Amino acid sequence: MKNLAAALLLICFFTSLQNLSAQPDPIRKGLDAITNQSVKGQLDFLASDWMEGRNTGTKGIAMAADYITSMFQVYGLKPYKAPLSGGRGFGRTTLQIGEQGFFQDFTMLKTQVSKEHQLSVVTTKDKSTFAQIFNSETDFTFGGRYNPTIGGLSGEAPLVFVGYGMCDEKNGYDEFKGIDVKGKIILRLRGFPGQKDTSSLASKKFRPKSGDWREIYKIESNKNTVALQKGAIAIIEINTSADLTIFGSPKNVFRFFSGDMEFDEYPAEMYNSNFSLLSDSLEKALPYFVVSKRLSNELTGNSGINIEAFEKDVAAKLKPASQELANKSIRFNLKNQIPEIYRGRNVLGVLEGENPNQVVVVGAHYDHKGKYNGVVWNGADDNASGTVAVMTVARACMATGVKPKRTIIFAAWDGEEEGLLGSKYFVKYPVKSDIFANINFDMISRDSDRDTLGVMCGLTYTKAYEVLKTATQKDLETYKIGIKMSYNPQETPSGGSDYNYFAEKKIPVMAYMAAMHKDYHRPGDKPYKVNLTKMSNVIRIGFLNTWMLANVNELK
Repeated sequence: MKNLAAALLLICFFTSLQNLSAQPDPIRKGLDAITNQSVKGQLDFLASDWMEGRNTGTKGIAMAADYITSMFQVYGLKPYKAPLSGGRGFGRTTLQIGEQGFFQDFTMLKTQVSKEHQLSVVTTKDKSTFAQIFNSETDFTFGGRYNPTIGGLSGEAPLVFVGYGMCDEKNGYDEFKGIDVKGKIILRLRGFPGQKDTSSLASKKFRPKSGDWREIYKIESNKNTVALQKGAIAIIEINTSADLTIFGSPKNVFRFFSGDMEFDEYPAEMYNSNFSLLSDSLEKALPYFVVSKRLSNELTGNSGINIEAFEKDVAAKLKPASQELANKSIRFNLKNQIPEIYRGRNVLGVLEGENPNQVVVVGAHYDHKGKYNGVVWNGADDNASGTVAVMTVARACMATGVKPKRTIIFAAWDGEEEGLLGSKYFVKYPVKSDIFANINFDMISRDSDRDTLGVMCGLTYTKAYEVLKTATQKDLETYKIGIKMSYNPQETPSGGSDYNYFAEKKIPVMAYMAAMHKDYHRPGDKPYKVNLTKMSNVIRIGFLNTWMLANVNELK
């Protein structure tokens, strides 16, 4: 009997060891929680017609916020702040099924853009002054964002030609050197020296190596920042790469084709309003105008400036030709309707770590373009896909059953399409002051034309932290995730998505984007067009990156 008892004990012992070894590790548990079926279920509902395109300030986005909140609660996340008593806050303006504590509200101003903007070229000749008045949507478009609380903006100032408007210390090229633009309006070209001649010296210096559109965006954004810092009061831009023979929207062109939808005209209301954060001071920004061919000729006529000759010369010699245009000034008058106050709403769920104060922020914007004339801009890829990623990574982190070292905040941003407003507000008024890193998902479910296998994705990350790339590569191989990742390291990552403001604060960022496609900001961006396998795989590597950032001792 003793021998039998001993044998039974040994069997129980080895059985226990087998059971222990059979238990999946926490990371595997998290990965197993990410399934195509759960991803599809969330995407189909978030990008359904019921959400009405999730436009900022509308009923559709309020419904989307409630849905995201309910999923955060299902997955076990906590609200970022204590809910109000009874769960029904005073002054509630929208229906919601979630707790108030999941919402970070912020105030916005919505201003309708007028078509009555005017731009005048004022010429002084023989002691006489006369002004030629040009109208919006005929000879120029107004593209600047400025704080609309002022209701409009007007001014007059001398005009200074500054080439491409570049100030690049690294390459020793400065088109503002030796010329004063303070209190003046600058005339510049879109793009960069050598953009039309890939074999030129200038092109080799300034052309982004990756060819990524986000790098082009960064160049233009930096140019605007420099112009503001140099004291300019407005920008007039000439786009020599576009057909400026005609301008605006011809009234006799019908049956626009957009993805798999046809409609008579692009809805003007989609583009005729601006949102901005309501703050305690006016934010500095420059109005800028993109002008027609005939208006650009009027500006440079009799000035000695030949735009075509300048482009060729500067591409070869990298010699600026900045100068003030004699006897000419610009007068502009911008008009807006009285702004209205709207509420924006970030949705924040918290997985508290061992350190409750140091956080990793995993985010994506959940707003899109809305509904017009009965047609819904569903925004399945942009950005229901990223929002589903945030919710699913939250589910995976909870499925590990392990408390991470750092707290993780899962964030769905409002107002991205209106100028990154939700993430801007969060960074300005952070829930926790010590943000360790930010992960961003934006458009992770479609294939580009060259991605014939449907496996390509891009990762933009902070260049100083090469571990962000090496850890990603290692995890893709270790867990056999079918993604071919292209890497885009930047010193201060930017590219028109919500990670921008984190990067500006020197917070390490990782940002996923799969592809730009023909349905971008079109009604054709529908759920049935997504590459579900790619999307799920991007979410898997996003989960692994999140778990790494939440648990690593430090980034090197």
